[in-house]
Amino acid sequence: FHLICKGDYVRCSTVRKVVRESSTGSVQSSKTRMNLTIEVQKIEYEPGASAMRVTGKNREENPHVKLGSMHTLELELNRDFTLW
Repeated sequence: FHLICKGDYVRCSTVRKVVRESSTGSVQSSKTRMNLTIEVQKIEYEPGASAMRVTGKNREENPHVKLGSMHTLELELNRDFTLW
């Protein structure tokens, strides 16, 4: 967990709840898998679970997530991610 610092960029696959509103006003929500790139602002590490959560702002355009929206990525063993 000492490899990732505030200000780094992390990209990985994640699931996010997407809410869609129709022209009639009805709301429909679903969980969608997508790749997000965030600028790290907060790092949490759980040694017992061998998992790390990184929280930050979305830095890449996505049809479901606005630029600058906050998101938390869950980094786990045997799960690919890109760090720069």
